[in-house]
Amino acid sequence: MGGKRKRRGRGGGGGGGKKKKRNDNSSYQITDVIDEDTVKRHAEEVNKPQEEVTRVAQPKLFRNGVLRSYQLDGFSWLLTLYENGINGILGDEMGLGKTVQFIALVCHLVEQGVAGPFLVCAPLSTLPNWLGEFHRFAPSIPTLLYHGSESERVEKREVIRRAVEVEGCPVRVLPVVITSYEVAIRDVRALQQYSWRYLCVDEGHRLKNHKCRLTKSLNTFPPMNRLLLTGTPLQNSLAELWALLNFLMPDIFDSLDVFESWFNVVEMQEEGSDERILRQEREGQVISTLMKILSPFFLRRVKRDVNLDIPPKRELLVYTPMTPPQLRLYTATLTSNMEAFVSKKKEEEEIEYDNKGRPRRKTRAHMRVKLQNKMMQLRLVVNHPYLIEYPLNADGTFRVDEDLVASCGKMQVLDQLLGELHRRRHRVLLFSQMTSLLDILEDYLSLRPHFRYKRLDGRCTVEDRHKNIQSFNMDGSSDFLFLLSTRAGGLGLNLASADTVIIYDSDWNPQCDLQAQDRCHRIGQKSPVLVLRLITAASVDERIVERAATKRKLERLIIQSGKFRAASQGDRSFQRVVDESELLSLLKQRDHHREHRASKGHVFTKEELNQLLDRSDLTKKKRRKKEEEEKKEEEEEEEEEEEKKLSGVFKVILEED
Repeated sequence: MGGKRKRRGRGGGGGGGKKKKRNDNSSYQITDVIDEDTVKRHAEEVNKPQEEVTRVAQPKLFRNGVLRSYQLDGFSWLLTLYENGINGILGDEMGLGKTVQFIALVCHLVEQGVAGPFLVCAPLSTLPNWLGEFHRFAPSIPTLLYHGSESERVEKREVIRRAVEVEGCPVRVLPVVITSYEVAIRDVRALQQYSWRYLCVDEGHRLKNHKCRLTKSLNTFPPMNRLLLTGTPLQNSLAELWALLNFLMPDIFDSLDVFESWFNVVEMQEEGSDERILRQEREGQVISTLMKILSPFFLRRVKRDVNLDIPPKRELLVYTPMTPPQLRLYTATLTSNMEAFVSKKKEEEEIEYDNKGRPRRKTRAHMRVKLQNKMMQLRLVVNHPYLIEYPLNADGTFRVDEDLVASCGKMQVLDQLLGELHRRRHRVLLFSQMTSLLDILEDYLSLRPHFRYKRLDGRCTVEDRHKNIQSFNMDGSSDFLFLLSTRAGGLGLNLASADTVIIYDSDWNPQCDLQAQDRCHRIGQKSPVLVLRLITAASVDERIVERAATKRKLERLIIQSGKFRAASQGDRSFQRVVDESELLSLLKQRDHHREHRASKGHVFTKEELNQLLDRSDLTKKKRRKKEEEEKKEEEEEEEEEEEKKLSGVFKVILEED
């Protein structure tokens, strides 16, 4: 192979001249999006059973671990794309090891004489993990963490050009450079000078806006093979999926307007649209056509598709009440009379800060900014009234006492949950959208000193993130709780030492909360995982959860359909029209297992709490699954032995005849 492969267009994508045309009734056709030759070629690839991805042996440079069978298939699929000059999306569900599959590809390419350099662009919080995974599984491959001050990065640029000898490789090898999105944007002029052989963008849905600075920066790099790693390729809209495809194959997917006009899926994301979806598929085959187009460059496996010993996960919706102060604030917000409930204070030109860097007092100027957005204001009220105005002591410092719990329905329920989870020796990841709420949660934890905790948000340095994660995951760690901001802590982190996730406030984008859950529901988890989503009853919280469920409809129909789990095109089956019963089944899927509401008062009774936190049936389910797998293995071994015996008999008979 020697690193040779076909190149097609910018970034290795396929393409050619477009035939922009309309049919007689002036409606867009699929040929407006992709030229006819490409459509035919993709259709042939989909329907050619003899074309298969040949499983490649694990590279010799990949050490200290054995790839699982589905990971070998994924690595082989990546290699097939590379050899054909095609870019792609490895869309495995979070926690299935997308990182190690890419590392295996790099090892194989180096063994075959591809000298590099290779570029990995990833979220800041995942850089230590990327570096650690390369050191663990590919210790011979040179790696470089391209981060730090400007002067440090200038020095590191020289290292990028420094090739080293790797035992058993025919050429001197340039490093795998690991950097963050922000540095890639800041140093775009310097980084575009290198002849990168491969670009891997981790959490590739970061490119869902085709006009974002990161996309524009990476598009200035010289042509190279490109790969997106993302467990959530389709989040809010088809436009976001198009942005990913445009980044990978700009010669093919070059017009968003035309793409959206062909795949008219706006109605699919409206509430109560199930019948319209079924009618659209019968008449226009929208979903089945989109699946066929995605098929050649998209691979997606989920946990249920592969034989992993990951314990089950259950999500529960926990409805919490509002306290009287919250109800008054909520009503005032709806009637635009909030300032009546906010103490009148003289504006201060200077804001004092405490030893945590937080303002000692709120100014009215700060309050007016918040009051401008009613939806955000409602979210603040239901999350904690102290986000509106924090009571102060006489000296101007925040007053931290039991009123912090008593004044908020969510905090009352959270206090109950954490107390019982701590007593049962569970470990918890607590996610929130707001760093200001994490500040309040830290104040709460100062009232519960026996709840040892760590914190991670967007303000943490790379070093602090790495140190806190290592400390939390350490054997025998005394940490009970990890406070995380959903956006910063939901990406690429491995916190499988926890077994409980509490989502304090839900994200409008459901994929963000799913990513947060999979920080602990992943390879390495040993216990059933319980996800508790706190929802303030009869409030904006319910609207957010309902809207998020609607957004997942399109993703369920296409990405979660299971049509992309086979690495070989010949093993994938696409009907001209997706089966109606299959569509209905996908539409009826829900993330949560059941709902829990307090029967009286502001907290759960002991019986309700036991029912809420009970996961004994999940443990039994895990044990039963293991027993079934062991029984199946025994039966297969017995069948093999019988076949061997019969094979010998048949051979004798055939020879005698």
